[in-house]
Amino acid sequence: MYFGHETCVVIMKFVILIFIAMFVFYSCSSDVSYSSDAYERALNNRLHRKISGELIFPKAFIPTSIKAFELDSNLNKGEEVDAELDTARNTFNIEYHSYASRYLLILTSGLWKNYDSVGYKVEFETIIDIAFIEYRKVRLRLLSHLEIPRVKQLMKEGYPFIAAKEKAMSEFFLLYRDKSLYWDADINTHFSEFLIFEEKITDFFPYLLFLYDETDSAFVENIEKFRNSFAGGVWQDSVERIKSADYLLKNYYNVSKIMEKWYPKIVEPYMIDYFMNVFSMVYGLPRCSENGLTFEISVPLSKFYKDSVVCEELNYFRNHRFWMRLFTELEKNIGPCVYGTSVRGSVKEYEGKTYICSPPVKSYIPDSSNVENWKRKE
Repeated sequence: MYFGHETCVVIMKFVILIFIAMFVFYSCSSDVSYSSDAYERALNNRLHRKISGELIFPKAFIPTSIKAFELDSNLNKGEEVDAELDTARNTFNIEYHSYASRYLLILTSGLWKNYDSVGYKVEFETIIDIAFIEYRKVRLRLLSHLEIPRVKQLMKEGYPFIAAKEKAMSEFFLLYRDKSLYWDADINTHFSEFLIFEEKITDFFPYLLFLYDETDSAFVENIEKFRNSFAGGVWQDSVERIKSADYLLKNYYNVSKIMEKWYPKIVEPYMIDYFMNVFSMVYGLPRCSENGLTFEISVPLSKFYKDSVVCEELNYFRNHRFWMRLFTELEKNIGPCVYGTSVRGSVKEYEGKTYICSPPVKSYIPDSSNVENWKRKE
């Protein structure tokens, strides 16, 4: 039977459509999904990858070894893959390998040496989907370590791996991040600078939350407490969360010096914004909008319950920021003495002594929480 040219074209298009429909039907069959080990193995047998990356950790972490393990679709550990660590450059490399699974666990071990002279053994782990890293370097950092128990829980609930990672990260920052607290005209003016800061601060900010108790062993233990709690999507242990905020409120100067030691190029005004976020989110305090504003901490579990804090404006060239600090012992009795307010120069009597409000001519963060701006008048 002879068919004309136009008829043949129609028949060919029809055949192609049938073929595409059969392919789509097969691919979308309920017997084949990304949760099927058989499908993943068939897919990833074609994945040959060379993986490299860098360790984004502060100087307090001294890496000594690195390991990598293939994971199944439930993120259970499988075959070990050879990995090399370059401690001089804080980088790692995994040569070309034919992967039987799309998920890979990278585990770096070493010493955490911030407070103690000897240091404390610690491991940081990261899970990646090798299907998405062919042309990108992997960044090992604390945030990736913190999210793993939460990612595993979300995958049990049906989330795909990438969606689980994104959700876990957003949940983490929602614990301490409210853009309305710091999204002001200054940051809008320097938006490109702010974006760079956003990227950098996610590398170090999580460390600040676990420095309380001031020992290296406690730091590692605080991280694990958080990971176990965060598997449920929140920092459930409110005692630990409040202890963390209390420590930052009392020891901002010491913590900022630790940050400067770890990250010499850190931009302190923007770091203050994140501290203010912590205080607002944990204590439920409003944003500092005026110099000399005072608030009372009303969280019963806080060691500073019913203590007062005062807002002080800090001037870093054009970068105006508010710092929230606790009242000093004298301020608890005669009121706050703050730079740039009408209180400056005022005189008060207390316990038979005369004091004059004499804050520095330029606001700065003192090196001790006990520095008094009320000076005794002789």
